[in-house]
Amino acid sequence: MGAGTGELLALVHTRFPDAALSGVDPASRMLARAREKPFPAAFSVGTVESLPYPSENFDLVLSTMSFHHWADPARGLAENHRVLAPGGTAVVAEHFTHGWLRFASRVLPRRNRTETVSEVVALARDAGLDFAGQATVFRLAGLPFVTALRLRKPQAPE
Repeated sequence: MGAGTGELLALVHTRFPDAALSGVDPASRMLARAREKPFPAAFSVGTVESLPYPSENFDLVLSTMSFHHWADPARGLAENHRVLAPGGTAVVAEHFTHGWLRFASRVLPRRNRTETVSEVVALARDAGLDFAGQATVFRLAGLPFVTALRLRKPQAPE
């Protein structure tokens, strides 16, 4: 979600050259730049709250540094659940609020606010996704600044 100029998908392609890649972003100008990159991917204009993909279509969904732009995080996580195949994984990396930053985040406009990890995990569970772990991706002055959450869609019952 939030493919932007395609930098993350370019890295994914380098690591997994045979993977079928798709990217969605609400900004057509960003996607125009992504389409210029020398790797195969299908790009679509859209939002995380209404993904332009069929249900159970992906094994992995990645969202990096776009969660704070989602107009409706609960709906976005529900859409992640919808497009993931059973057993699929969503990774959401963001500068989630920690400690004193929670107050600072609450006074910012919605597009710049960040939730705590526990708030996002609760939203994910409400959307039908299981919390499968987290990792600090980047630290600033020794403090966690970017955290990646791993969310899994349960396997289909047998």
